[in-house]
Amino acid sequence: MATLNSPGMSQPTYSSIEQEIGDLWGDVVQEDLLAAGAEERRIAIGSRVHAWITLQIYHRRW
Repeated sequence: MATLNSPGMSQPTYSSIEQEIGDLWGDVVQEDLLAAGAEERRIAIGSRVHAWITLQIYHRRW
């Protein structure tokens, strides 16, 4: 930055910004992981219900 005639960023300022970005990033990742887990759960429950229904239909045929 010195070549642009602008002051550099102090280490405490940089660390503060880095921490804030890290916290925000962590929140976004956590939200995405929770959403993905909920979707996986929904799919798993749906597939178990589908398998149970299929099994019931199969047994009624015999």
